[in-house]
Amino acid sequence: MKTKDNLGVQSGDMVEIKIKSKSFFTATFWIYVFPLIMLVFGLVGSLFIFKNLGIKHFETYSIIVGLVFLGISYYILGHIDKKLNKNQNYNIEMVRIVK
Repeated sequence: MKTKDNLGVQSGDMVEIKIKSKSFFTATFWIYVFPLIMLVFGLVGSLFIFKNLGIKHFETYSIIVGLVFLGISYYILGHIDKKLNKNQNYNIEMVRIVK
């Protein structure tokens, strides 16, 4: 996410930022938990399917499917990020320059 420079910071400056708690936890879920859920769902789901179909090396194929699901989750997150950037509740605000 990008934020407006209302403090006149320069490259290399450290700043304190502020975001609403609810927005922070929602964003944290989408960034960390959603991709993990997609990875596990793709991995475990395809593991059962490939094993029951009697496919040799089903573990390898399941890993590949899990990684594809992980990639899909990042694609979905890209679209969610574009929508959230327009939402004022998810804006990050610079509070002060930390020295």
